[in-house]
Amino acid sequence: MKRLLIILSAAALTAGAGCSNNEPAASAGGYGRLELHCTPSNDIVAGVSTRAEAPAGEEFALRITGTDYDRSWETLAAFAAADELFAKGSYKATVTWGDPTQEGFGKRCYAGEREFEIQPRQTTEEHITATVANSQALVRTTEQFRKYFHDTRFSVTTGSSNTFEFTFEGGGSDPDQTDPLCVAASTSLAVNGTARRQSATGTDSGREVNFPEQRLETTTPRTRHIFEYDAADAGSATLNIYIGVDEEGNDLLVETRVIEVELNDDSIQQ
Repeated sequence: MKRLLIILSAAALTAGAGCSNNEPAASAGGYGRLELHCTPSNDIVAGVSTRAEAPAGEEFALRITGTDYDRSWETLAAFAAADELFAKGSYKATVTWGDPTQEGFGKRCYAGEREFEIQPRQTTEEHITATVANSQALVRTTEQFRKYFHDTRFSVTTGSSNTFEFTFEGGGSDPDQTDPLCVAASTSLAVNGTARRQSATGTDSGREVNFPEQRLETTTPRTRHIFEYDAADAGSATLNIYIGVDEEGNDLLVETRVIEVELNDDSIQQ
């Protein structure tokens, strides 16, 4: 009888040791781990935004969803430190940075997602590319336009009633924006502008011209919408709208509009 009691006690100790494990489900073989990496990209459809640095991947907010699972972390770095366990199954990870509803110069936002499978007793490694999630707008002028006009000012108003200025000082060279004007995706854009004609006498500042409003009904995500003002023909100005790039990487012209502004009044010597 004493020998039987000793054997039973040893068995009980063995069972107790198994229950003291901090990861019972993982030791049972139903759970695995996840290692995530995020690479931000500044690439947009109309070229590449090279002046502004993308945020570090570790700074992105993270949300992971799956069957009976939905958790979020403020940063990818916080997720790595948590060392989370996942049950076997299918999941989706979504990373975000910035607010897609905010508009302004440099207000870029990014988003990316990836679906993956967790296998028991394994560490799954996944890489997510986060791309620009909002849209961009740019107003520029051609050299020919600047022969006719100076001190040009354009404003861009979005569907959210936010207005932003593009100012071409002095001789009218294009504004040097260190960051693009970021606007919400799927919003409308209204472009208005004024400029002064070159002085006919060389002593005054020239007459002011108001350019009629030009509208774009909806913006496209991850795309720079370029409004280029030209004055190739005397008696009118031309607005070229570019969205995207062609096969050679040049801005892709999608629409040309002629704007009557009575340019040819002998205010400039050809």
